[in-house]
Amino acid sequence: MLENIIKPTNLKRIIFFIIGDILISVCTIYLSFLLRFNFHIPIDFYQAIWKMILVLIPIKILFLYYFHLYFIVWRFFGFVEYKKLIYAHIYSYFIFTVIFFIFHSFFMMFPRSVIGIDLFLSIVFIGFFRALKRFLTERGTNNFPKAIIYGVNEKSSTLIQSSINYQIPYNIEAIVDEKYAGNYFSNIPVYSFEKLKNILLSYEINTILIAKDISQNELDDLVTKCYSLGIKEFKKTQILQDSKSPTLKNISVEDLLARHPKDLDKSAIEEFIKDKVILITGAGGSIGSELVRQCKRYGAKHLLLLDHSEYNLYKIEQEFENQNITPILQNIVDKEQLDRVFLKNDIDIVLHAAAYKHVPLVEENVEAAIKNNIIGTKNCIDLSIKYGVKKFVLISTDKAVRPTNVMGTTKRVCELYAQNVISKENTISSKTEIVAVRFGNVLGSSGSVIPKFKEQIEKVDLSL
Repeated sequence: MLENIIKPTNLKRIIFFIIGDILISVCTIYLSFLLRFNFHIPIDFYQAIWKMILVLIPIKILFLYYFHLYFIVWRFFGFVEYKKLIYAHIYSYFIFTVIFFIFHSFFMMFPRSVIGIDLFLSIVFIGFFRALKRFLTERGTNNFPKAIIYGVNEKSSTLIQSSINYQIPYNIEAIVDEKYAGNYFSNIPVYSFEKLKNILLSYEINTILIAKDISQNELDDLVTKCYSLGIKEFKKTQILQDSKSPTLKNISVEDLLARHPKDLDKSAIEEFIKDKVILITGAGGSIGSELVRQCKRYGAKHLLLLDHSEYNLYKIEQEFENQNITPILQNIVDKEQLDRVFLKNDIDIVLHAAAYKHVPLVEENVEAAIKNNIIGTKNCIDLSIKYGVKKFVLISTDKAVRPTNVMGTTKRVCELYAQNVISKENTISSKTEIVAVRFGNVLGSSGSVIPKFKEQIEKVDLSL
């Protein structure tokens, strides 16, 4: 029973703050009269005190409620909420002043200067009352590891506040920002990289939290500088919408090696894709799934998603459920089944991304690679020509330039077949335009070498 009474609820918080605001307002009004009359209030003015209490306080409570100041959790009271509190007071005292002049006869023996004095006192004391719990809870200490922040902005402020409230497991010791070096931000000193060396010698700091949006070149430079200073852990800061606590994400190798796209002719891409029926082979893979997304983005009429992996096909199908998509679970090596796909659908474009592309595995499974990569591709090209598909795009690899492994060789064979299958003498096949595009090492793809590099780097003994 006692636990239910003590347990905090929204209603209890609202009642608590309303009662607190009423008591504070009564005290500030009385204090305002004391200050106005040098702490000797004439007896004739006590009636004015009660009139101000009865008229002003209900107006103030209504405006505080209107600005949702009774729905804020104590530990989240900050600058934004304090601005709302100021606005609530300005409106309240403006309305009271209007009432004062309209009903001047009711407020006889009432010093007008008290209104201004009480406005100031009320903002200070009610604001302090709201921030009291936050002030008390932020005085504690913890054993979290120490970190520094890169960049001065609103994210930095959120990080510092989250650290104080134990929402992130770090104690912020300093901020690095060349522009604001020598200043303080949220009571945290801001340093340049030159001055930072001395700080790192004084504290055991191994982590930097990146609060700025920076380019890849800046990120590379930052990681190089920090690593030379002994910082080994790098985290990016993200603040999700409608959330006051930040999310920290490790900087990955992909972030450092990210390849940013050049400007594309989007109108040409849209003209190529829009209102077309498109077959995408290997649609569940890393490249195929992105092709699916881009085709949907540029207005494809209908997408046929073909993949022999049930799970991969399910994932991409669920991403675009009920959006003019047909999932096809089969293998491109089976020409008879593939023929039925072309027969049943009037396909305009084939984007052929299906392939075994993991170099070491392909080296160990040459026969499977030849069947899937060469025979499968030949099946797709031959059926595209047979059914008059307008465009066939072969997704190849940079390893096909001068092949030194089985995977590159199989892709080079596919390219040669694509280049030579159509000839001037073959009038039937001339309806299909066949092109090949070479992709480099796609970060995050199933055949990417980056995960292997990361694993090898992690095993290196850095103490040597």
